[in-house]
Amino acid sequence: MVWRTLGRELRKLGYFIGWGLVILVIALFTSWTVFVPAVLGALWGAWCMAIQYVDYPLDNHQRPFDELKSVLLRRKLTSLSFGGTVMLAKMVPILNIFVMPAAVAGGTALWIERLRQDGDPGTENLPSEQ
Repeated sequence: MVWRTLGRELRKLGYFIGWGLVILVIALFTSWTVFVPAVLGALWGAWCMAIQYVDYPLDNHQRPFDELKSVLLRRKLTSLSFGGTVMLAKMVPILNIFVMPAAVAGGTALWIERLRQDGDPGTENLPSEQ
């Protein structure tokens, strides 16, 4: 399990760095306007936070990283609003100490209540909520 988890974290890190470099290059070429790099950076930060904290429940159920991305892409606005809220809360001193455990719990709740229901291939084995 250790090697699987390390491999998953390295894959996430590669994903974050790879797309982060693409956004950096776009920001450098559009640096004549402050708006484009700022919006791209904010969206990328929110997307990274959503991936980071919604990944915990999927990793616990040994779901692949590609499934995580596809589930989050199906509910872009929900994912970005969760990630953006986490990102903004992590910017506040003292509060940022408490944000990480709350974000893990929030990401798990988001997965259970909203994202898992969107055509998740693993829900057919779960008991139905009545």
